[in-house]
Amino acid sequence: MNTLSGKNMFLWVVVIFFAVIAVLFYLTKGIKIQERGLAQSVSPLPSESPVQPPVQYNAVKVQEDNGNHSTVQYEHGSFTPAEITVKNETGCFVEIDNASDQEVIPRLGPYDSKQEKGFLYSSIAAHKNGLIDPRYGNVTQFSFYNKNNSRATFTAHIDPTCF
Repeated sequence: MNTLSGKNMFLWVVVIFFAVIAVLFYLTKGIKIQERGLAQSVSPLPSESPVQPPVQYNAVKVQEDNGNHSTVQYEHGSFTPAEITVKNETGCFVEIDNASDQEVIPRLGPYDSKQEKGFLYSSIAAHKNGLIDPRYGNVTQFSFYNKNNSRATFTAHIDPTCF
């Protein structure tokens, strides 16, 4: 009888061993399916560059411009006025009047030589005007600079009625 119970014990150990292996196989198969689903829903970043380059957006163009905006003038290497308030009554847009002989490329500040933040607004040719939409989330104050002259800056205070 001792040898029979020893055989039964051995059989139970073998059955439990295979049962544990089957459970582990089933669990790892479920994890792999979940990982595959996540991999399909999240696209990996390219290996060459850990940070995606910003998407280029054009400056917002207004079809019927009836002078309904806040204006900043670029001349002699600086923006005037240095601070403006953008309100809903002015369409929540900023007009940049480039009165200089050089192209102006508006960028969201503060200036950082390693990266450009926010929307990449279209350049404004010499002696031309351009409209930009300064609203970016629910932030009520932004600094802008000219990419060709990073010392030239202006600040736009966005009235909450623009959101």
